[in-house]
Amino acid sequence: MRKENRGKHLNKDLESKRWLSVVGFLISITLLSFAIFLSINQENIDRLASVNEYDVSNYTMATSSEINSSINDILSNDISTTAPIVINELNEANVVSNDITSIKNEVENETNKNDIQTNSNSDTNEENLEIDQEEEKKESKQFIMPVNGEIYKEYSMDSLVYSDTLQEWVTHRGIDIQANVSEDVKACANGTVKSIKNDPRYGWSITIEHKDGFSTTYTCLREANLVNEGDSVEQGQVIGKVGNSGVFESADGSHLHFEMIKDGGYINPELYLK
Repeated sequence: MRKENRGKHLNKDLESKRWLSVVGFLISITLLSFAIFLSINQENIDRLASVNEYDVSNYTMATSSEINSSINDILSNDISTTAPIVINELNEANVVSNDITSIKNEVENETNKNDIQTNSNSDTNEENLEIDQEEEKKESKQFIMPVNGEIYKEYSMDSLVYSDTLQEWVTHRGIDIQANVSEDVKACANGTVKSIKNDPRYGWSITIEHKDGFSTTYTCLREANLVNEGDSVEQGQVIGKVGNSGVFESADGSHLHFEMIKDGGYINPELYLK
């Protein structure tokens, strides 16, 4: 009887130890699974912190691969209790990946819009430049030569030219056109006679105002009595005669000293004469 009771007690002890071993094993598996989850979660957080718009796709593939590998390892070890946790982690990673991909697409779309706008502005600027150049060409062709002759002294406001009359180096704010005495001097373009005067330096001078801020001055004339101040003149109309009345250029013989002004500043007439 005692032996039977002792045997029963031994069996109960063995059974208790088995159950304790099983429980301990399950607890160990649970703790191990929780540690794996924390490790994977921390790794994903670290990776997401360093993700930028240029490596989103690589990160998503790496994260998905690691989570799938973890799931396969857990399933191969028959740890069914941890599978839902890892699957939830995969779903969360996919959501994050989708969100990042969406942000990337928005950034790319915005970049494309900016590129299109930049190209549009560039095209517009090029068109405006072409229009301006075309207008400048039109401007440059609206003036005719005021007298038939050869230009022998050029415009020079940035450098000095030698004056035979003054015997020194000076600037030259117009052009000198060689012509015979009494040669007809013509208006370069339509306009209004602004002034007629006998200038102490350049002799008889006529100034005509034109459109778009232009004005022209004809000096060293022999006479300037063919028009009056305030008269409207047409392009090619004779306004005076070539002479040599300019004291500052008397040594140059008969010629026309011709100046052109645009918006109050002297410009090179040769750039605008046909």
